[in-house]
Amino acid sequence: MQHVIKKMDRNVIRTDQNKLNYNDVYFTHKYAQLYEEVEKGETQTIYFENELGKVEYTFLKREVPYKIDGKQYYDITTAYGYGGPCIQDCTDPEGLLKEFNAAFTKYCLEQDIISEFIRFHLFENEEVRTNFDGQVKLMGPHVARNLKQTMTKNMDKDILSSVRKAKRNEITFTIDTSGKHLDEFLFIYYETMKRNEATSFYYFDRAFFEKLHHHLEGEIVYIHGYMNDEIVGSLSVIYSDTYGYGFLGGVLKEYLRYGTSAFLQYQLMEWLKEKGVEYFIIGGGYRDKDSLYNYKRKFDLQGSYPFYTGNKVHNQKIYQLQNQLRKEEGEFDPETTFFPLYRS
Repeated sequence: MQHVIKKMDRNVIRTDQNKLNYNDVYFTHKYAQLYEEVEKGETQTIYFENELGKVEYTFLKREVPYKIDGKQYYDITTAYGYGGPCIQDCTDPEGLLKEFNAAFTKYCLEQDIISEFIRFHLFENEEVRTNFDGQVKLMGPHVARNLKQTMTKNMDKDILSSVRKAKRNEITFTIDTSGKHLDEFLFIYYETMKRNEATSFYYFDRAFFEKLHHHLEGEIVYIHGYMNDEIVGSLSVIYSDTYGYGFLGGVLKEYLRYGTSAFLQYQLMEWLKEKGVEYFIIGGGYRDKDSLYNYKRKFDLQGSYPFYTGNKVHNQKIYQLQNQLRKEEGEFDPETTFFPLYRS
């Protein structure tokens, strides 16, 4: 569903189509739709325009856990990855976003939306982040490989050594743009998630990936690593003109010692570089600067960027009532930094 907020009459909200031209798939309506079942929400896009520019914002609208006096309330979140409002044709970002923030708050109150959570992009919506009228939180660094530089520049010697090791052990690879080896990919992915004790959120089912191929045809690619004609590692990447994103995948445990993971990441970066993609965003760790982050950073020793989230409570009274009802259920930590608190 798409809605429009107009400055001339902010009470007019009507269905419309996406209007802005994106250079990144993570900001699109079709990408957010992939997570409707996972988040148990509905994808919506808000469009705002005045003489200062245009704003578009895609998010998932979810029912909050508890009804208040029989009434259903909602919260919103961006989809997995990065997102948030985008601006275009803008002459005054600060002025535009001040107007947008006011209009969007009014919209949220009218639509019984009590809270908002954003995962800001590393590069694309800095003005939106700096002018966000809620709380902005630094979550830690994420890694992005600059593909405009030569492949070996700023790459840790351990990665280059692993690539050479994989080649010596005759690890080979194929690029798959059709998803024809989805069964093998899922087997490896689930084995990797189990080994890493991932939360249930990351156990995306087959239907999710089938929908992924349908919605993002031409914007998702797999790389499969082979040893003795068997697929032993498989990674997926979502990409557009400027950015590629390490998405989901893994390597079978017994083949990690051959340098398979680094080899596949390296070959993916070469493929994206040949396509003209400028940055490969690898992401961060489970916690700030943990072992996973330190491994990712080896792919670009100068490629560490701050990752921010944003949150805002639009209806403080109902938000606190939700928290109280959640507390009454037990096993509740009121000191957690999780947002929104009633979903912790």
